[in-house]
Amino acid sequence: YVNLKLSDIQRIEVLRGPQGTLYGSGAVGGTVKVLHNPPDLHDFSAEVSSDVSETSHAENPSYDMHAILNVPLNEQLGFRLSAGYESIAGFTNALNAVVFTANQQPVLANPASPLTSGLVYQPLSHIDDALSSSLRAALLWKAAPWLDATLAYQRQDDHSNGFSQETEGYAYETQKLVPEEPDHRTVDLESLTLTADAGFATVTSSTSYSTNSDDNTYDESQFIIAYNQFSPTLYGNYPRISSLFFTTSRDTAFTQEFRVVSKEGGDW
Repeated sequence: YVNLKLSDIQRIEVLRGPQGTLYGSGAVGGTVKVLHNPPDLHDFSAEVSSDVSETSHAENPSYDMHAILNVPLNEQLGFRLSAGYESIAGFTNALNAVVFTANQQPVLANPASPLTSGLVYQPLSHIDDALSSSLRAALLWKAAPWLDATLAYQRQDDHSNGFSQETEGYAYETQKLVPEEPDHRTVDLESLTLTADAGFATVTSSTSYSTNSDDNTYDESQFIIAYNQFSPTLYGNYPRISSLFFTTSRDTAFTQEFRVVSKEGGDW
């Protein structure tokens, strides 16, 4: 799942019912088709917009900025660029965060008793701050009166410091021992679309490649503490449980589509 920032949209089509004929086996229940504005070969244009908002319990405002640029290079080439940046202010606080040293060792409340000492805790504010940047570039080539080629590239880079969520049965503010749970996700989408007017029909070739990479850290301390009650020998009754899980994932997909859509009229 990727929360793509969709902008510079020409239109959105909602196609109800099975759409497998044109859009593959994943469209059995229908298709939501999002179409970007194509490069304009005739007019230069530029647009800049910005929004500011406020969230309850957040110390800072949230804001985003976005820009769109269209440049006709000649009668056959056109370039279009859209880019955005979003800062989302966090509203979740943690009152029981473990204090770590520079080399990621928990600070002891009583250094003279390392085997039995508890930890030093601190409050942290707005731990779920997040940043997101996005970019989409498209180059349109009118190769012939009957042939168009569009090369597009889209990238999104998301950073967050923690989650705006709470596990049922646990109080986020007091039971998250390591509340700073950074997540970094990057998404890259590349596509080449060729559209030809074959007279009796429109023939389209769509080639695309996508990469979705995510590096995530999250706190499992409460799970380990709860589990330790049933099997204390597993962790040797370790007095200072502060457990982090690290996950890394990378998904790639290559898709090739060929479509032939007949024109209206005739027997077929």
